[in-house]
Amino acid sequence: MKSFKISFLLIGITLIGLASCSKDDSNSDDDPNLDNECEITTIASAEAATNFSDANDDNYTNLCNDYKAALEAQIDACGDPNGNIQSIIDDLGDCSQDPEQNVQGELSVTVGTLPVDFEIISIVLENGLIKVNGEDTSSSSHKMYFEVSEDVTGEDAIQNFQIELNGTIYYPYNEGSQFDFTSEIETNSDGVLVGSFFNVVTSNEGADISLSNGSIDLEY
Repeated sequence: MKSFKISFLLIGITLIGLASCSKDDSNSDDDPNLDNECEITTIASAEAATNFSDANDDNYTNLCNDYKAALEAQIDACGDPNGNIQSIIDDLGDCSQDPEQNVQGELSVTVGTLPVDFEIISIVLENGLIKVNGEDTSSSSHKMYFEVSEDVTGEDAIQNFQIELNGTIYYPYNEGSQFDFTSEIETNSDGVLVGSFFNVVTSNEGADISLSNGSIDLEY
């Protein structure tokens, strides 16, 4: 599952203002309200950091922007002589999410009689589609790609399937026969994708290969 965690180091940097809550000592001596404002904004940015550490796909951008605004207010009130707080703001960027997900699980198939395990797996979420890439580099270069609409299950939920075997790309065979490529997605929610696929795939040159035991069991 995807999660967003702010390291204790970053939260610790946010708390710098509690130890030095003024832009300079002379100003704080003249106006004690500066210390109070610095402390208030530092506590606010620490709270924003805690909220952001629990962000999910739905509220990531909003909580990120809240955190950035709190850090900017902290700089205004406390200063940032070493640039540590500004560095956090820079790292947050525009608060957009990286579409590529961290993936765990299994993506495998038997090609003819050869078991193939795609040990390198990536998933990108884009415009309501789950885009899955798999690569097996253990011996020859084999790759797989397919798409599934988010939250959609059932037969033929897999779209744009292709498998590359030793440099040749194969696509689902669909001729209205018992050998037609068949797929089913059983689970597709909350970052879990489970399904199966099998039967014939064909290349643009007309070469056919039989797939069996195709397994999709992924968490992202």
